[in-house]
Amino acid sequence: MNQMLIAVWLLGATGVAAYGQHNAGGRILRAADLAEARVTAGAKPSPDLAVPRSGMLRFLLSPAGAELARAHPNLRGMLPRSAATVGGTHRAMTWRPPVVSLRPAPPQPCNNFATGTKFNVEPDAGMPEIGFPVTQDTESVDFIPGGGLGGADLVIGGTDDFRGLWEANATFDGIENVVDAFGWGYSGTGYHVSRRGGCSADFEGGLPRLFDPVANQDLFGLGNPSVAVDATHGNVFASDLRGDQFVTGVSLFRTNAVRLNSERDCPSGTHLTDKNGNDTTARTCWPVGMMVGLSSNFTTINDREQVRADERAGGAGAGDVYATWSRTQVGDQTTSVLLLACKGEFKSIADCSDPISVSGGDPGAFFADLVILPNGVISLTYAQVNQVFDTSLVPFFFVIYDIKHVTCKPLGAPLAPKCSESTAIATEKQPPYRAITNSRFDGIAAIPTHDVRRNRDGGLEEVVVWTRCKRSPFLPLGSGQFLEETGCPDADVVFTSARLEANGAPRKWGPVRVVNDHVGDQIFPRVAADRQTGEAHVAYYSSENDPAHHRLQLMVSTLRPGAEEMRPPKIRQSTLNEPDADVIVGAFFFGDYLGIASRDGRTYTHSTFNNFGIYGNSVIPGQDNVLTRSQRWHDED
Repeated sequence: MNQMLIAVWLLGATGVAAYGQHNAGGRILRAADLAEARVTAGAKPSPDLAVPRSGMLRFLLSPAGAELARAHPNLRGMLPRSAATVGGTHRAMTWRPPVVSLRPAPPQPCNNFATGTKFNVEPDAGMPEIGFPVTQDTESVDFIPGGGLGGADLVIGGTDDFRGLWEANATFDGIENVVDAFGWGYSGTGYHVSRRGGCSADFEGGLPRLFDPVANQDLFGLGNPSVAVDATHGNVFASDLRGDQFVTGVSLFRTNAVRLNSERDCPSGTHLTDKNGNDTTARTCWPVGMMVGLSSNFTTINDREQVRADERAGGAGAGDVYATWSRTQVGDQTTSVLLLACKGEFKSIADCSDPISVSGGDPGAFFADLVILPNGVISLTYAQVNQVFDTSLVPFFFVIYDIKHVTCKPLGAPLAPKCSESTAIATEKQPPYRAITNSRFDGIAAIPTHDVRRNRDGGLEEVVVWTRCKRSPFLPLGSGQFLEETGCPDADVVFTSARLEANGAPRKWGPVRVVNDHVGDQIFPRVAADRQTGEAHVAYYSSENDPAHHRLQLMVSTLRPGAEEMRPPKIRQSTLNEPDADVIVGAFFFGDYLGIASRDGRTYTHSTFNNFGIYGNSVIPGQDNVLTRSQRWHDED
């Protein structure tokens, strides 16, 4: 495979088009110019201006990531032999007895609002075969209230878990991987579950491998996790990205609450591979899995997937599960948002519809976000990313986001839903571009996320949040250049909302309002609406309490029932968190998103915090996934 295709798979082509019309006379860009700037159909952007995509994939082309990728069974086929030099001596692992008990501690409470409660079972010194603790970030979460043991909540989280990459590196002899017994395995996607109460993990593991008949090899998780529950039917779903040198696609797994509560099916502790190196325990815990949207790596790239379940007891599509993701065509670099429906009790791809495009003619559709309304209507948001390139303007290059909305009527899988044309929510004229000034990790973008809350009159209201810059991140230099590396000098979180018709269509979007625009940066917002209380909660990181506007705290802002403005934020991690401290990824990235879920008056946030592990006798920092829970009566003023 040539280097261009490999780079496209890992970094991702933007799929955005360039604005080709030149405005008369070079001048400083004004709001009126932005209002007129739109894409020209068929125009291609410069590859040098590509927008980075999933963090795990971006990391794999960094020097540290490339070395790890050389050793991974899937990823090493994607990298050119000259892309990375494998340093050091790799020891071949063979059968060995477990040398440490990876059992969970007693349940830890949820009221740790200093750092959050560690939500993984990785030892402080790391997995025995690796030798030091590694990175977990990019979190998803959902839960079944009272669905765990003894009436505790059943909480399921997903992460980008770097144990799979380091395990591959530890078992690579320079030519091939040697089977590793009683280890983590090669999955880069972790699942973490609490069933006994509290906010610590009772068990964890890597999502199981799936088979690629094209390359005749197993596909392991490559991160970008998404989890969703159907509390009505007791089903639990998970997905991640998969790919090798021939194919790219999205996984879809199914289990249920009974199985997750079973010590026999899902034993407490870390789910290790068996003596033959197979993920037998993980497969027992997640018994049904398949690839969806599988396509040729030479022509298409799949990225940024998400799953959601229809929790209704009856009606067309009740109990179905939906997956959405973006797909880039390598040839013309256009990207569309796809949607697929599967039966909740799916057994194979025959129980699913064909993927359908919901982004119409938008050539740069990214960042799809999926919500299922109480009546089963599917609501999606996404961003059409527009690159504007005009040498008569100052600066001559900038980016605007058209934030879009789509509604789909369920028809019941394996039939595909029937979707509307996309409509406009807002135009973001000052989106962050790749990075923020006060931190060097990338992946910051105006990614719209949304949820639907129930108002006091019983009607539904959709709330959409995203990140914007206080000013344009594209600084003009001289006669029209721009300084890309400067990034966004001050990022804020904003939102808009609209009442919904019965068919899910928004009536009228309100003005864009502030969630948090304090000093420093507010980034990575995710919104979750509690339909029992009518509250919409927005979780995000903020650097407002660090004098240098660099270190982060987790905060949650709440839109109360009937309110039009957000309440002042509440700090959910008071300890200032150094985002650049991870011993592996350093300042490269801090994950791609955090997780939040809200039901029955309580809200779980699943986020990243740099805790301290041990390497030998030395203390080293590393990104951990942590969990917090807040209950409505704790938040009352």
